[in-house]
Amino acid sequence: MSGIKAIGANITPIEQIDRKQTDQVIYVEGKVEKVVPLLEGKRLYQLNDSSGKIWVLANKTNFRIGEKVVVKGKIKYKDIPINKQDFGDLYIEEES
Repeated sequence: MSGIKAIGANITPIEQIDRKQTDQVIYVEGKVEKVVPLLEGKRLYQLNDSSGKIWVLANKTNFRIGEKVVVKGKIKYKDIPINKQDFGDLYIEEES
């Protein structure tokens, strides 16, 4: 397992992450399903833990598709307004 190894850390199931928890630091564990390279060395990783999927914004570039990882990060929410409706979503911003 790559990423942050958190022995004894409380892993939060993805399905239990709530928008009301924005800026709370949590640990998530899951299998990397997608990788999207961004500018300035950052990447988005989509994690799946069988309860759901979430994107993780990370500075690390060493996660590989199919790899199981544990990530520590802050819960974030990005508004995406379209025709007066919010199609935003939660994501995790990795912390060192």
